[in-house]
Amino acid sequence: RSLTQWIEARLGGRIEEFERSQARREGWYVGVRSPGGVRQDCFLRLGREGDPANDPRGTAFEADVNRALGALGVRVPRVF
Repeated sequence: RSLTQWIEARLGGRIEEFERSQARREGWYVGVRSPGGVRQDCFLRLGREGDPANDPRGTAFEADVNRALGALGVRVPRVF
């Protein structure tokens, strides 16, 4: 299954926007519209072995931090 199919299945809609972020850490802006017309704007972070700025352990740590801060009521991206 492709990455776009995975995103659409996880978010329950169709991708309308898929744009590379210009930041050093690899990421993509993704806009997904549900069948009911609701749009979700997301940021997809990718981890790549051997790249210190994008190492999967680093992206996993970022996800853990976002989950912990979210549990405290801090507005952070939702982790899927």
